[in-house]
Amino acid sequence: MKRIVPLLILTFFSLSGFTQDNPLLAVESYKLDNGLTVFLNVDTTTTKVFGAVMVNAGSKNEDPTATGMAHYLEHMLFKGTKEMGTWNYEAEKPHLDSVNLLYEQLALAKDDDAKAKIQQSINEQAVKASEYGLPNEFDKLLKSIGSTGVNAFTNQEMTFYHNFFPAHEIDKWLDIYSERFANPVFRSFQSELEVVYEEKNRAEDSFERRVFEKMESLIFPNLPYGQWSVLGTTEHLKNPSLTKMYGFYEKHYVPGNMALILTGNYDKEAVKVSIEEKFGDWEAKEVPVTNLPAPKPIVGEQVEKVRITPVKAGFLGFQTMAYKHPDRMIMDVVEYLLYNEGETGFINQIELNNEMIYAGSFNSVYNDTGAFVIFFVPKILVQSFGNAEKKIEAALEKIRAGDFSDEMLQAAKNEISRHYQESLEDLEERGVLIGGSFNAGLTWDDVLAYPDGIQQVSKEDVLRVANQYLGKNRVKMVSRTGFPKKEKLDKPPYKPVLAEQDKESSYAEKFENIPSKPFEPQFLDLQNDVERTTMEGGHLVVTSNNPFNNIFNLDIKFKTGIIDNPKLEYIADIGTVSGAGKYSLNELKSAFAALGSTYNVSAGLNHFIISLEGSEDKLEETLRLANILLKDIKPDENSLKVVYNGEKTNRRLEKRTPQSMSIALVNYASYGDQSYYRQRWKLKEIKALEVEEVQKEFLEIVKNYRSDIVYTGKLSADELGSLIEKTMVLSNEGKEEPLVVRSTKQVPKTKVLFVNNKKAVQSQVYFYMPGKPVAKEEYPDLQAFNQYFGGGFSGLVLQEIREYRSLAYSAAGWYQLAPLPDVESRLITYIGCQADKTTDAIGVMVGLIEDMPQKEERIPSLRKNLQLETVTDYPDFRNIPDDIISLEWLGYEEDPNKAAFEAYKELTMEDIYQFYEDRIKGKSYIITIMGDKRRIDMNELKKFGEVEELDYDDFMNQ
Repeated sequence: MKRIVPLLILTFFSLSGFTQDNPLLAVESYKLDNGLTVFLNVDTTTTKVFGAVMVNAGSKNEDPTATGMAHYLEHMLFKGTKEMGTWNYEAEKPHLDSVNLLYEQLALAKDDDAKAKIQQSINEQAVKASEYGLPNEFDKLLKSIGSTGVNAFTNQEMTFYHNFFPAHEIDKWLDIYSERFANPVFRSFQSELEVVYEEKNRAEDSFERRVFEKMESLIFPNLPYGQWSVLGTTEHLKNPSLTKMYGFYEKHYVPGNMALILTGNYDKEAVKVSIEEKFGDWEAKEVPVTNLPAPKPIVGEQVEKVRITPVKAGFLGFQTMAYKHPDRMIMDVVEYLLYNEGETGFINQIELNNEMIYAGSFNSVYNDTGAFVIFFVPKILVQSFGNAEKKIEAALEKIRAGDFSDEMLQAAKNEISRHYQESLEDLEERGVLIGGSFNAGLTWDDVLAYPDGIQQVSKEDVLRVANQYLGKNRVKMVSRTGFPKKEKLDKPPYKPVLAEQDKESSYAEKFENIPSKPFEPQFLDLQNDVERTTMEGGHLVVTSNNPFNNIFNLDIKFKTGIIDNPKLEYIADIGTVSGAGKYSLNELKSAFAALGSTYNVSAGLNHFIISLEGSEDKLEETLRLANILLKDIKPDENSLKVVYNGEKTNRRLEKRTPQSMSIALVNYASYGDQSYYRQRWKLKEIKALEVEEVQKEFLEIVKNYRSDIVYTGKLSADELGSLIEKTMVLSNEGKEEPLVVRSTKQVPKTKVLFVNNKKAVQSQVYFYMPGKPVAKEEYPDLQAFNQYFGGGFSGLVLQEIREYRSLAYSAAGWYQLAPLPDVESRLITYIGCQADKTTDAIGVMVGLIEDMPQKEERIPSLRKNLQLETVTDYPDFRNIPDDIISLEWLGYEEDPNKAAFEAYKELTMEDIYQFYEDRIKGKSYIITIMGDKRRIDMNELKKFGEVEELDYDDFMNQ
C-alpha cells in the first residue's frame, strides 16, 4: 500500500540485531599512535569497498554565533589542498588570503551598501583566484579510480565523508583521503556559499523539515539540537567567517576525534601497512570535548499552535534517552509496539481501522538525549484534533497498561532483529553504523550484542519505560493548514567563477603514479548467476543465493499491470489492508508477524506483485499464509475507505509539494495524456469502488494470470518451485499481458510549460527531449555520454551550473534508456534553483543541450572511470535476479558491461559527440517549470520558447 511519506528520522538503533558469529560482520578496530581510530571489516561477497572518514563534529559542536559551520566545512573539504585543486598555489594564495580578510570585514559591516561593496571585492578576488584553481580535481581523481557515490553528510553529531571504490585501487583511495584532510584549502568559498544558500532554499520548501525543526525546538529549547538546524540560520549564512571555519577545522578535525572506516573486499593485512604509511604522519592533537547541559525538563503538557503543514496535523513530542542509556533498546520495542512497517502496532491499527487519515511516529536519538514524536492527521472536515488525540492517547495507554500479549511482544522483538540483519547486508549502512558506534562511544561488539539485548526485554521493562517517558510531560503541537513565511535569499550580482580544468596539480601527478593492484572485472553471468525452473501453468521461478544471512525475499509478479488496467493500483492498495479467509486485517498482519514475516501488495507498469519477506525457516508457513490471501481475500468497506482517505490526503500533500508537482509536470511533457498522473483514477472513481468488484478483480488476477516468481534465499529454483506447488494454488490459465511502456510525446518545436506556485522558494525545472531507441551495441556510447554530460561534479551539467556559477544546489542530466528494445529513449535534465536564478540557470542548460562543449582533455580519465565503475556497480546479491531479468527484457544475452569494458579502452571525444549529435543537437525540447511567477523574469523566459501556463488539473487527475 502506498503510504503518506512519514516524517521518518533514521536512528542509530532504529533497526536491530544479528548474530555475532557471522565472519562477514567481523570488525577489527585499533588506533594509530596519533589517535586516529581505524575500523576494518572484510566482506568477501562483494567486488567493492565502502570507504569513509568521519569526524565527531556536527552542528551541536558549533559556536551559537556561527551556526551552519560544520555543514559548510563539509562542502569546503571537496575543494582540495595546497597540493591538490590548484596548479599554482603560490599565485593563488594571495587572492585566497584577500577573500579571507574581506569576509572578516563583511561580518563587521553595518549597512547594506558597505556589505555590497565588500561582496563585490570578494567576487573580484575569487575570480582572480580561479585562474589557478582546480576545484573539481578531487572528484575527478576519485572518478579516475572508479569511485561512485562520492558524497558526505553532516548531522547534529558528526560529519561523514564517503564513497565506493574498486578494491584494487585502495592504496590510491587511502592516499587521496589522507591528503584531503591534512592540508585543506577553502577555495571557491563565495560560490560554494551560494550553493549552500540553494540547499537552504530547498529545505524551506520541505514541510517535513519545518515540522521536524519546530518539534526539536520545542522539545530541546536549551540545547543545540533545538536551537538551530544543521544548515544554520540565514543570518549566519549571509555573514560567514573563514577564520572561524579554519578554527572549527583546527579544533575538531584532529586524529583522536576522527575514524577511518573500510568495509568490503580487500586484503586486510596489506591495508594496515598502507594506512600506517598514509595516515600515521598526521599530527596528534588535543581531542575537543563538548559538554552540553541537561535538557530542560518538559513539565506538564506544553501546547503550541502553528500553521506549517499542508493538511491539519497533530504532534506529541516526548523527551527520552541518549544512545548509550540502558533504556534505549526497551524504547525501540515500545516504539515498535506502537508503530511499525508490518502495520501491527497500536497506532497502525488506528489508521487501518479508518479512525483517522494517518498516524505514525519517529525517534530522534542523540548522544546526549533523545525524543519520541507521534504525529497524526485527523479526517479532513469530519474529525476534530481532540477526537484524534484521544485515539492516540488510547494507544499509548495500552502500552502503559500492558494491554498486549506475550506473542505480540515476541513478534516485535523478532521483527526488530530481522530488520537489523537486513540493514547490515548493505556496505554503506554497515559503514555508517560502524561510524555511529564510534561517535556514540560504543564498541562494535556492543552493536552486535543488540539483538540479544532486544530478546531480553520483558513486558515489565516495556511498562516501566512507557510510563516513565511517554506520560503527560510532553509537547503538543497543533498545526492547521498553512504556509509560514519563508526566508528568501536574493540572487547576488556576482561574476561566474570559471576555473579551467585542462591543467592538473602536482598532487594529481603523484596520485596517478601510485601503483594499482591487478584485478579481474566481474560481470553478471545471465545464465548461471540465477537458477530457473518453470512450474505447472508456466510460472517462471528465478532464484539467487543469499550468502549473508537467513532472510528471504520473494516476489510473485502476475503479468498484468497499471498500463493495461490503471484500476490495479487501487486493487493492490486495498489488498494490503484487507483480511483473508478466517483472518480479519489485524489478525492477518499479526499472523505474518508471528512468523517474523511481512507482506505487501503493489502494482507496477506491467505486473501485479505480492511481496513476501521473512526468515528462511518460516518460508513454508509464510507461503501457506500468503496463499490464503491469494485465494480468499476479503476486502470490506473499511479497506476501501482507508485507501480512499489515504489517496485523498496524498494528493492534497502532492499539490502542496513543489518537487512532487514538478515530477508530474515533466511526466506530462513526456507522455501527454498517457502520463501516469493523467491515467491514474480520479478520487471520485476510487470512492465509487465496490467491495465485490475489488474482490473479484483481485481473485481473477490470481486465477487467470501467469507469474514470474523472483526469490533470493537459500533454496534452489527446483526446491522453491516444489515448495510453492505444495503450499500455493496459482493459475493454470497461462494468461499474460505483453510488456509495454508508455510512448513518449514528440515535440515539434521548443516550448515552456509553466505552473505558478507562489509558495515555492525554489524553481523546479526539467527539460524533456524525445529520443531514439538505443541499440545494444550503443550501450557504451550511452554510458559515456551520460558520464561526460551529467556525471556528478565532473560532468558538464553540475560543473557549469553549480560549480562555476552557483546557480543551483541540484542539477543533473541523463539520456534515459527505455526498459524495452526498439522503444524511444529520452533526454531528461533537472535544475532546482532559487526563483530569481531561474532564467540564468535555464540559459546555461540550453547552452549545454544546444551546443555541448567538447573537452578533449577529460577523455583519458573518463575512459578509466567508465571501466572501473563496472567493478563498483556490480549489483548486491538481492538485486541480481531483477537486474538480470531487466537485461533480458532489453534483449541482452550477456552483461553489456563486459563489451563496454573493452569498448571504453578506445573511447574518443568523437564517440561521445557523435552520440550527442545523432540524438540531441538541433532537436526540439520542452522546458517545464514549477515556480513563483513573481520572482521569475517571464519576458526573459519567452526567449527560450513559447510559454504555456498550466493549471494543476491540466496535467494530473485529482
